[in-house]
Order: sequence, then structure tokens, then C-alpha cells
Amino acid sequence: MGGVKIFIRKINMAFSRVNEFIDVVKIQLGINDEALAIIKIWDNELGPLAQKAKLVGVKDGVLLVEAAASAYVHEITLRRREIIKKINQHFGVNAKVVKKIKVFLK
Repeated sequence: MGGVKIFIRKINMAFSRVNEFIDVVKIQLGINDEALAIIKIWDNELGPLAQKAKLVGVKDGVLLVEAAASAYVHEITLRRREIIKKINQHFGVNAKVVKKIKVFLK
């Protein structure tokens, strides 16, 4: 039984080190929890369209999106209010994390 406790402790230490490593990488890449949440919501809201209209950045409340074709630019433009609302709802009732979406062709 003592061997199991040691094994579990080693696993917990390994996970702790991995989490620390991930935190360092996120900081170095400029990725925070807010950005990760926005990416996840973007992918969920757009579904397969997220592959054709990729979220490439977030700056000062503006989502920067690169679209593969003008049809995707149009689609995102039509849905922009809905997308902004969904993202901001995630952060709270009166949150204004995202204010605008800029879409450009690849």
C-alpha cells in the first residue's frame, strides 16, 4: 500500500510541474485565461465556420478575424452582434470584454 501512496505523490508532482510549465508558456505567448475563454466561445459559436474564419487576435476589445473568402467575411459581419453578446455574457451581465469584430480576407 505504501508504494501506491508514493506513486500517487509522484503523479501529483508531475502534474504540478506540467501546470507550472503551461502557465509559463501562456505568459510568454501572451495568452491569458480571458483569451482562452474567447477562443473556446468563438469555436463553439461558429462551429465549422471557425475553421474558415479564424480568430487571430484580440486587442483592446477588438477581435481580429482572418477569413478564407468574402462569403465568410459577410457571415461574420451579419452575426457580429450575436457573437459579441455571447462572448461578453460569459464574463458577466454588463461585461464589455469584446466591443467590435474586424474581419479581413486572408
